[in-house]
Amino acid sequence: MPVRKFSPGLMAADRSGAVAPTPGGCAGWGGAMRVRERGRRYGPRPVVLIGASTGGTEALSAVLAALPSDLPGILIVQHIPAHFSRAFAERLNEQSRLAVREARLGDGLRPGMALVAPGGYHLLPRWVGDGYGVVLSQGTPRHHQRPSVDVLFEAAVTAGAGPHALAILLTGMGADGAEGMRALRAAGARTVAQDEASCVVFGMPREAIRTGAVQRVLPLAQMAAAIDGFGSAVALRPTPWQVLRTVNGGRV
Repeated sequence: MPVRKFSPGLMAADRSGAVAPTPGGCAGWGGAMRVRERGRRYGPRPVVLIGASTGGTEALSAVLAALPSDLPGILIVQHIPAHFSRAFAERLNEQSRLAVREARLGDGLRPGMALVAPGGYHLLPRWVGDGYGVVLSQGTPRHHQRPSVDVLFEAAVTAGAGPHALAILLTGMGADGAEGMRALRAAGARTVAQDEASCVVFGMPREAIRTGAVQRVLPLAQMAAAIDGFGSAVALRPTPWQVLRTVNGGRV
C-alpha cells in the first residue's frame, strides 16, 4: 500500500480549529500550533495510541502541548526507565490541556485523558463493556523494551479498537511498534509515522513504513493537527434538538 505525505485534508481535519498560537505568540514546541477547543463529544470506542523512544520525550511534549482537551482518550508508550515515567507524565500534564498522568492498574480511559505507561510495565487496553480499561503487565520485554509499543498496539487490536483507533509512531531507535501498527492497520486503524527530517532517530518509523503499516508520514509539527482531525472525524454528531438548543442559548 502506498505511503502518502501530509495533505491538507488529513484525517478529516477541521482546519478552522488548528490555527491558535501558543501563549506569547510563538508556534510552540516543534513548531506545532495550539488547536482550539470545540466542545466535541465521543462515544466510548475512539482511541489514540502513540509510541515513541529516542527523542520521544520532547516529541511528545511538542504534540501534547498543542492539543485541545476535547479529544478521545490517548494511550502512550515511551521507552523510559521506571523511576522517570511518573515525573515525565507530570511534566506533560503541566504543559497540556489534557489530563495526563501515569497509568495505574484498573484505570478507565476517558475523553480528554492521556495515560502514560509506567516504566517497567507493558500497557494493555482491555474492553470492559462500556469503555477501555487498563491492564499493566510485567510480561516478557519486546524488542528489549518494557513497556513495548508492539504490546500496546496488539492489545488494542485484541480489544476491538482497530476501526476506531489512530495509531502514531514517533521518533525512536529499533523496530518496536512496526508489527503492532501493521496489525492495527489490517484491523481498520488510521496509521501515521513521523517523518525522517523531524525525527531524532528514524528507526521505528522507518521499520513501520517498510512493513506497509503506515498510511501517512508527517513532520512532528503537523501531528497535533492530525490528531485533532481524527477527533473531528470520530466525534458524535449533535442531534437537531441539540443544535436548536445551542442556537437558542440553551432555550428551546
